[in-house]
Amino acid sequence: MGIFRKHQKQPRLPDDIIDMMERFGRFELDPQGNSTVDAGSIWIETQAPLQPFAQADPEGFLVALAGAVLPVGGWAVYGASCTLWECFGSKIDIFRQHSSYNAIMDAALAFLRANGVPPMRVRGYEWQYWIQNGGTSDTWVPRRPTPSQDEASISQLQPGETRRVTQLTSKTDSNAILVRRNADGRYCALIDAKWSDEDPRRVQNEWKFAESLHELYIQIGLAMQVPTYWYDRELEPYFPLPRPRI
Repeated sequence: MGIFRKHQKQPRLPDDIIDMMERFGRFELDPQGNSTVDAGSIWIETQAPLQPFAQADPEGFLVALAGAVLPVGGWAVYGASCTLWECFGSKIDIFRQHSSYNAIMDAALAFLRANGVPPMRVRGYEWQYWIQNGGTSDTWVPRRPTPSQDEASISQLQPGETRRVTQLTSKTDSNAILVRRNADGRYCALIDAKWSDEDPRRVQNEWKFAESLHELYIQIGLAMQVPTYWYDRELEPYFPLPRPRI
């Protein structure tokens, strides 16, 4: 009598893996902009179903995921790069030399760069991959030249005068940046923000200092990297990168 064995079913990706990756990628790039979306639900619906496959056969999962998302690119491949970190965390180092891993990461970073996403919005492991492969902050996205002091058109401040120069988001309680000319003639940038999430009172904290408004605007522009939700027109030339497309 023959011996019949039940073959264990091989793990596979869900049929809607592309939709899952696109949804997860959009959320991961801008969780604050998706504040109405429940993070727990996102994880349960886009990540939890992948864990058994990833844990049972890490390399098989990696190869299958690359095969699914690379032909599609865009949000799907970016979501896949985020998913690899969700599945493997720091253990992702075991794939550093794997062609499927490198293909996903290269395509994900190319997607971010093509859409002008600034370095400050790039996740730590993504930035590490970029640096390890010869990238720099200067080569991530081409920077706009900083205007010289002669080229700049900045309205001067009187001693003690304060000017609002940015509002970070569209929310009415958004943080803002102000500039002030101190009594000693130096200039100071202040962050205007709520005291806390529970206490809406506004407070202003000193942030950066410079000998001229030109130098201060350079510091503010470099810190913000891209144009904020609202900004004084005189500050606009000091943002080194254009506003991202995503």
